[in-house]
Amino acid sequence: MSPSVLIFRLTLLRLLVNRAVDRTAVVQLSAGSRDILD
Repeated sequence: MSPSVLIFRLTLLRLLVNRAVDRTAVVQLSAGSRDILD
């Protein structure tokens, strides 16, 4: 496997992980603000 393909896959994986982390952060923030509002 060529290095460029490996770099591409690592970048794609990092994007997916970042998107998942952002989603959980948004859920936690909305849950936290809901706790504050109640």
